[in-house]
Amino acid sequence: MNVNEASEALGVSPRRVRAMISQGTIPAQMVKGRWQLQDYNPRTQRSRRPLSPSSRTALVDTLRTRSLGTLTAQTRARTADRLRALRDTSDPASLIASWWPEGDEGGDPFTRSLVRNARAGNNAYLTKLVKPRANEYLRSRERLADILKTERAVRGLSVLELADASGVQSKIISHLEKGLRVSSPAAALRTLAVVGVQPTALPDLEMK
Repeated sequence: MNVNEASEALGVSPRRVRAMISQGTIPAQMVKGRWQLQDYNPRTQRSRRPLSPSSRTALVDTLRTRSLGTLTAQTRARTADRLRALRDTSDPASLIASWWPEGDEGGDPFTRSLVRNARAGNNAYLTKLVKPRANEYLRSRERLADILKTERAVRGLSVLELADASGVQSKIISHLEKGLRVSSPAAALRTLAVVGVQPTALPDLEMK
């Protein structure tokens, strides 16, 4: 099997196949100046089942808004796990490509860009997309609460674990995640730092 045949079988670009060869994901050897794939089964490479339409929608919305928003508890947990997997892997393109059925690129520009970049093997673009923004404009308590809850869930931390890591009382973290004022506004900065967020603005958090 050559690069173009593997590209068609996998539903990705020839460039993506060459990248997978260079990474050792696909076994191949150079024969007369061209890659030949040895003992390779595309079905094994694409053994992951595509996500359901609702799961894909939840993932896209989370990537678009950088928030787990109002997802149900089960969908929220699964989407957080998928986002964590995307952040942890050096090859988010392969992971996203495996989650989308062949021939389906979504109906909106954001989703089409996501899927096309995945199938083209554009890991630089996708890594930037799935990583949290270091600088967040958190001018409202609601947005701060949303970002904090989302990043804590993606990192798989409980409130108690985050409290221990940041040296902040768990009660204060719970209040921040509910959009409430707190007795120690500086604690918000320590908590956000643990989840990788540096706010460019904060709301008024001090209890009156």
